[in-house]
Amino acid sequence: MLFLSIFSWSLGIYRVIHVCTIRARNNRDYAQDPNMKKAMVQFYTRAKAYEQLASLLNAWSDSEAVEGDYERAIRWLHEAKKYGQKAEQWESSQQSMQIERKIKSTNSFLSAREISSSDPAQARTICIKLLDDVDGSVQPGDCYALLLELETDCMKAYEYIKAMSAKGIAPEEYIDEETIVSICKGANRDWKRGPVDDSGEEESDDSLESSDILALDEKDQSIMDSAINRDWNPVRDQITKRGSDLSLKLVCCI
Repeated sequence: MLFLSIFSWSLGIYRVIHVCTIRARNNRDYAQDPNMKKAMVQFYTRAKAYEQLASLLNAWSDSEAVEGDYERAIRWLHEAKKYGQKAEQWESSQQSMQIERKIKSTNSFLSAREISSSDPAQARTICIKLLDDVDGSVQPGDCYALLLELETDCMKAYEYIKAMSAKGIAPEEYIDEETIVSICKGANRDWKRGPVDDSGEEESDDSLESSDILALDEKDQSIMDSAINRDWNPVRDQITKRGSDLSLKLVCCI
């Protein structure tokens, strides 16, 4: 009986820790507590669940990458590899290969940032290659931000901004808006938040805003009523007197 009681108590404790672990994996704020992280690592280590621990550390690495802290991200990846190697058949597992790729990609990006001043051409080559990276270890927005930092040609820089927008990446989340405006100005383009307009053409002066077209005064409304009732005589008379302005309003409203 005593053994069963101790076993049940221990199982209950592990269940609580397991639930906390799941919550922490899904809640970045919850997982930032160092004591909680230490408890989670101990929990998986004592259970000898090394593959699951590697998966947890891999997820923490992803969270750091999203925040742009690649130094911390690479540390979690190395920890994931260290514990994963204790699992059976780790070397041939999909997770092992994924973590190896992420370590390589993250190291490449850190190297690109380090040599951006001394060897900008090589840093640019690394970033362009990393944009094809699909494992999520390096955020595309961070690669584009470094490419923009290295680019001196406004038109080429604008192409990077346009590419970011096309991929659903908000440029202002990675680059200060003053820099974006400066690049667009140098490329003779206007900047506004949202999709980048690459037409390079200004809107025609004689184009009418919908708010202007639909702004009906009292006389306009009277004419509208006649038009709706198909009483065209007063409509024709007013259009003759007032010209195309009223015609456009009627066309848009009927």
